[in-house]
Amino acid sequence: MLYAVGWFAPDPFIFFRVDGKSHAVVNDLEMDRAKKQAPRCRIISYSQCVEKLRRNRVKRPAPRRRQPPPARAPAAQDFFPATFPLGLAKDLRNYKIKVRVKKDGIFPERQFKRSEEIKKISAALIMAEVGLAEGIQACAAQNRARRQIDVSRRAADLRETSFHH
Repeated sequence: MLYAVGWFAPDPFIFFRVDGKSHAVVNDLEMDRAKKQAPRCRIISYSQCVEKLRRNRVKRPAPRRRQPPPARAPAAQDFFPATFPLGLAKDLRNYKIKVRVKKDGIFPERQFKRSEEIKKISAALIMAEVGLAEGIQACAAQNRARRQIDVSRRAADLRETSFHH
């Protein structure tokens, strides 16, 4: 979903497109961050959706269509990822929405990285290598310091032992 909305969401959210415009229904804790990080996407509050349904006396929200879907060829919006919840898939089927799993994911164009993504991945790998090298250097320096302290203690112990004999 990072590809679809342009931001990483640690919590589940609802994503859909209407007339080419992306929409995401997110929990209230994610609202501000989602709006900042996904400017191309309309961000909708989950709690406001639930409250609106309650005001309309909907006890168990379930998807429904207000009008029959327009005549169209099978479209991508009927495909869902393999991780789509089974219960929700059954609800959608009750509303005559075919739920078909797309094995290769919903965004086949994601199978290949764009050149800007490759550059960012390369830069991230270089930064990780530098960080790892610095960490190794720090650990090695700490080990050298510990050994020096141990040598100094042993030397002091030897001096003290030989002084008393």
